[in-house]
Amino acid sequence: MTVEELFRRIVRAHLGIIALCVLIPLVAIGVVETRQKPMWSGVVRIQVDSAPPSSTTEADALSSRVLALATTPRLVRQALGKADLERNAQVVALHHVAAERLGEAPIVEVRVSDRSAQAAGRLSAALAARVAAFMNDATTGPFRRVIADLDSQVAQAQAAQTDLMNQLTDTRGRRQRDTLRLKISVAGQSVNQLKTQRDALLLSDAQRNPVVVIDAASPEVNQVPSSLPARGVLALLLGLVVGLTVAVLLETLRPRLAGPRALARRLQAPVLGNTGMRPAALANAVTLAARRQGVETVVVLGVDDKDEKAAGGLLSEMPAARGVPQEGKAASAMKVPRGADREAGASARQQHEGLDLGLAEELGVRFADLASVRAADEHTAGVLVVSAGNAQQVRLEALEDVLKAMRWPVVGIVVTNSKSRGGRPR
Repeated sequence: MTVEELFRRIVRAHLGIIALCVLIPLVAIGVVETRQKPMWSGVVRIQVDSAPPSSTTEADALSSRVLALATTPRLVRQALGKADLERNAQVVALHHVAAERLGEAPIVEVRVSDRSAQAAGRLSAALAARVAAFMNDATTGPFRRVIADLDSQVAQAQAAQTDLMNQLTDTRGRRQRDTLRLKISVAGQSVNQLKTQRDALLLSDAQRNPVVVIDAASPEVNQVPSSLPARGVLALLLGLVVGLTVAVLLETLRPRLAGPRALARRLQAPVLGNTGMRPAALANAVTLAARRQGVETVVVLGVDDKDEKAAGGLLSEMPAARGVPQEGKAASAMKVPRGADREAGASARQQHEGLDLGLAEELGVRFADLASVRAADEHTAGVLVVSAGNAQQVRLEALEDVLKAMRWPVVGIVVTNSKSRGGRPR
């Protein structure tokens, strides 16, 4: 089976179902988007460090750290309390907070979205302040503990030095006094070393760059662009996948023909043309093929209901049963509307279009439907199958049963197109 035949069976034959599967999610997404209020985004920038990052990896690390802190539910809950807002901290942290670095600069944008523009601005400023405070506390907390420990050691060393100096005053022995002087000198050196360490830490703290919120007083608030295009694309892809899946399932359960050529191979008959051809040319081609097989009465049949309608329209343009007895015409009227008027209508169209359909009459071939076949035509009848090539296999099997019962040869196949002159299905 070729790719074209697969396309005919799965896509073209079930195009309505696929279109419906695509249309339903698109309409649903459109309805949901139109009913939702617009989203607003509050933007506040945080300077994490005064020196620019040395690499892209370091810049990504800075933004990742800010994002991790900004999406912490505890910090979000504190920011909501400061902004005087009632929101679910878990939902806000998970769906409404984002952080993005600005190029290679040590500046990170914190974005908070909300249905209210004022709430988005207040919450973004409060959250950025909480993130900056946490980052500053994270670096100054250990420093303060080290300073406090050094202060405690300096106080203990000074107390020990003072105690030794008091002992020196009360000591009279020379050796004891020399020993105390040595201990006082060692205690003084220890005090000086501890004070030097403390001063060095204080100097480094003075040179440290704290995390600063740049525009917390007036955060930038912008309307979030609609997500309809992105969701529409996803809905389109989802609809296509579902539609194709349903089409494949239906084709598996109720297989169809894979096109006119597949039908021709199945019936072992040639494709003589399509309903878009001029009636004269199509009638001549069918007539010549019929005479090659010794057929004098061409019975036009369709595979399914649509093909039957197309067969009726085609039969109205062919050289109908001229010279047929009245009972034959009456029988034909039961199958094709306007049975008695069909010949007159066909003649009028032929005269109007200037067509010559005399070859069929010259070779003694007439076209009829199944109800117009006479007893005299039984041994000289053949079948012309009219089909678009997308009928179900079960309908083709029913047609094959009829052909086996009648034992009539298949003269050929005429393909129906989507449109034709005069409004007749093609």
